[in-house]
Amino acid sequence: MALAVTGEHQALAESVRGWAERTAGRQVLRAAVDAQDAGSAHYTQTLQPALAAQGLLGLHLPEGRGGQEIGRATG
Repeated sequence: MALAVTGEHQALAESVRGWAERTAGRQVLRAAVDAQDAGSAHYTQTLQPALAAQGLLGLHLPEGRGGQEIGRATG
């Protein structure tokens, strides 16, 4: 099976990169990591819901389970 990065993969990577820069810039992440809980609360309260809202937590899941099946080989 041949593996290749498609235009769809590149577009997704660019989109996620832009989202991450807007939502969780370096200063935000540094403050979370330096927190007493090592960022656990920030992830649970802020980042995880934002990732879910973007549909990023289900990229690998089958469509029948609410995902997008990104990266799944077909054929």
